[in-house]
Amino acid sequence: MTANIGSFVFFIFIPFFLCLFVRTAFQEIVQTNPFSSEATHVFASSQTSLSFLRRYYDTTSQKVYPYLTAIIDVRDGVISGIAWDDACIFCEHSRCLPNAYNFDGSVATNEQISQPTDGCYFTRDECVALHSGGADDCDLKLYVVWTGTAVGGKVLLSSDSRFSAFPPNRIQENVQNGVDTALGNLNKIKDTVTGNIEGAFEAVTDLTSGTGR
Repeated sequence: MTANIGSFVFFIFIPFFLCLFVRTAFQEIVQTNPFSSEATHVFASSQTSLSFLRRYYDTTSQKVYPYLTAIIDVRDGVISGIAWDDACIFCEHSRCLPNAYNFDGSVATNEQISQPTDGCYFTRDECVALHSGGADDCDLKLYVVWTGTAVGGKVLLSSDSRFSAFPPNRIQENVQNGVDTALGNLNKIKDTVTGNIEGAFEAVTDLTSGTGR
């Protein structure tokens, strides 16, 4: 059996907090599925270390997991490991599902890998609605932070800025603001645009009213 395998590669050189924001990810990956794959995964690597896989889009469940934070552990300039941070910080508990995988495709459990394994999701329909309203909530956002010590013993502190270090309600408010903005934009144009806009409006309305979240 053969499989269509493709990849996007990004290089990061600076040991500071940063966000890799792939602004066209929803349109280019979710809506067009260029790899013709059942799922699109993300992993981080540095020197000889690899993270476990995280799923960005699952075509079977029609779920999108746009929020990822990689924590790179360094000892005197040598990468000793890469872990994924708690991605449930971006949503309510009911919207957070297991989302960590081994490279053989099997599910990686918290007990197996001793790090957070769950992630917040939007459904594809919700993402279509948000995208129609001008929101970028479903585009891939990969945050990278560093912990440990650089060459010479300098302490790396950017892991203190990871989202899980802050109160969840503050993070979730920012996400909700994006959803509310999309709802407002859809409300302005729903009477002037035909086609799928009504379904998009209903999807965002459900999301903000709590039936989707």
